Amino acid sequence: MKTFVVKRQPKPKVFSQAETARMLKTSAGNIPKLIQMGKLKPLILGAKTIPEVEIDRFISENLGLDLNQMIEDWEANGKKVIV
Repeated sequence: MKTFVVKRQPKPKVFSQAETARMLKTSAGNIPKLIQMGKLKPLILGAKTIPEVEIDRFISENLGLDLNQMIEDWEANGKKVIV
């Protein structure tokens, strides 16, 4: 009798900025803006990555908000941190 071992790929706990953009269905350019605004907090280990728990927090705290308008206002007002 043969035994088969199935190895599962563990789900990543951190995501690149591009992966985060795809998950949030936004442009990749919005992720650095959200980080600079203080709305999304990265984990910095060489590159800025976004932990899964941070993505979950971001979604729950920003439901119903027009983030596109918030980004436009941020850019128009000299890119000051918004918390």
